[in-house]
Amino acid sequence: MHNLGASYTVWFVALTGDSVPLIDIPAWDFHWQKYYTFQYIQKIPAGAGLKAIATFDNTVNNPNNPNNPPIMVQNGPLTTDEMLMTYFIYSNYQTGDENILLDSSLLSTFINEVDLHKEELFLLYPNPSDHVLNIQSKGIDLRGLKINVRNSLGKLLLQNTWFTQGSTEQISIWSLPAGIYLIELQGENFQSAQRFIKQ
Repeated sequence: MHNLGASYTVWFVALTGDSVPLIDIPAWDFHWQKYYTFQYIQKIPAGAGLKAIATFDNTVNNPNNPNNPPIMVQNGPLTTDEMLMTYFIYSNYQTGDENILLDSSLLSTFINEVDLHKEELFLLYPNPSDHVLNIQSKGIDLRGLKINVRNSLGKLLLQNTWFTQGSTEQISIWSLPAGIYLIELQGENFQSAQRFIKQ
């Protein structure tokens, strides 16, 4: 879309009738008209229908409208024209494709802004890991601390039970997709965090 675009939504409808959202832009921006790369490959089942819907605002209330007063606008490639194009680059599915990281730019948005303790108060190993993480204290009592695992956007993915041991604990991360994560230890008057990689 160009300057008259107002909103843009893309989803697919599976043969089961389920609708799965892919892109939802409630306030369109002309500078977003190029390509969008999903953070991870999206698995779309065979037989699904890809759908897109958009709205346009060709009124004086649209500050981006290139025509004042508004005029009739036709479909065309010029910025003063309008269009709606949705297309995908795709390939045949292979097991595990949905775990392939395509865009790592989001990883710095949350994780790099987290105020990590300069002095690490616990050890994580193995790191990277594909199924479990061991947490070992560096001189503090871990009992009573909560374990949180967050993704690169800060979303809470795993919230384990309280530490039962004073010096070591092990958590399972097998269900997480490959990527970079943050593990937090939280207590009433204590918080410490570290990054880890799930292979």
